[in-house]
Amino acid sequence: MHSAQEVISYLFSLTNRGIKLGLDRIRTAAARAGDPHNAFASIHIGGTNGKGSTCAFVESCLRNAGYRTGMFTSPHLVDFSERFCISGKPVSQQVWLASFRELHPIIEELRLTFFEASTLIAFDIFRRTAVDWAVIEVGLGGRLDSTNILMPRLTALTSIDYDHEHILGRSLQQIAREKLGIIKQGVPLVSYLPADSAVWSQIAEHCRHLGAPLTFAGEVISGSPCGFTYRDNVYQTHLPGTHQHRNAALALEIVNSLDLEPPPDPAGGILSAMLPGRFQRIEVDGQEYVFDVGHNPAATEMLVANIKSHFPGRSICIIAGIMKDKRKDRMAPHYAAIASTIIFTRAQIQRAELPENLRKLIPADFAGDILTAEKTGRAVELGQQSGADIICVTGSFYVVGEVMALLGAKPFG
Repeated sequence: MHSAQEVISYLFSLTNRGIKLGLDRIRTAAARAGDPHNAFASIHIGGTNGKGSTCAFVESCLRNAGYRTGMFTSPHLVDFSERFCISGKPVSQQVWLASFRELHPIIEELRLTFFEASTLIAFDIFRRTAVDWAVIEVGLGGRLDSTNILMPRLTALTSIDYDHEHILGRSLQQIAREKLGIIKQGVPLVSYLPADSAVWSQIAEHCRHLGAPLTFAGEVISGSPCGFTYRDNVYQTHLPGTHQHRNAALALEIVNSLDLEPPPDPAGGILSAMLPGRFQRIEVDGQEYVFDVGHNPAATEMLVANIKSHFPGRSICIIAGIMKDKRKDRMAPHYAAIASTIIFTRAQIQRAELPENLRKLIPADFAGDILTAEKTGRAVELGQQSGADIICVTGSFYVVGEVMALLGAKPFG
């Protein structure tokens, strides 16, 4: 394997090994690679929704304070390099290829999964590039996620909600147990204040048991789609939506809890933070698109609220594709509240639900048009023919990424 495309094809072939939660393989792999995850200070961020955005806010604040930063998030939208950012930009192919070539024998010998291999590559990249701080997003769950070999300076939890129930559990308490698995003995935790009192008690008890100092983010006052007040200070952000204000407030608490010297002024970091596919507005050939990777019920509700807030009185075409293992029945019906046209499609992966099955989930009293397209390219054509003011692409990372690539849209601008 010499070219980047050959390596990417090989890495994605590892998805055939499935999802194998557990830390034994990744610990052994990291040890053979010289434990690259111990070469930098890290912040480990888990939760259901808002992980990636919170990572972006924290990374931007640290970079704005003069630190050399790394950030590992997943999945990517268009380019594999997006998973590994140094100082706010995806690494070059040469950087991650160098890591892969050194790690390939370990990946093969231990039969690492795709995400395990990606995690090991990320840790090696951050060691090679000598970052001061790495902000690491949990992949799935937390307790058995391959990123959980870290011994971070701080852990953080965003929302705890329903997602991946077939793996993490059917109740919020079961899901919380898996998410709380990233908390380490004596390591501070910063968290959203959960709405569910049982989950609140679960977090507090877990931290007490481990001697982990616990801080809950406080109330956020949203003044505009991109402006909010937190602890009497006013902030602006380019990531719109009241849910992003909560993510930013959590990031502020994270940065404040690090006790950095000199203490950073985070306002510039909050303003400059950017993460693709989070209610991202891009104009292509005179047509305005909104790309939003919301892929569970809570994220879908946030999208609907943002559409109503940003585009009152404007016609909306929804292009959506959802994975089979998601709560489709609690996602798809929400689109009817904002759309004049709904087009269901599917990404070209086995996990994608059939468009015809999604169509059946729209309420019978929906007055608009419901169309289906087996491929995202055809869905885009139908969306453009709909005459809608705004085309919103949503439902999964995979559909958003495919459409961005088809349109030549650049996730990082």
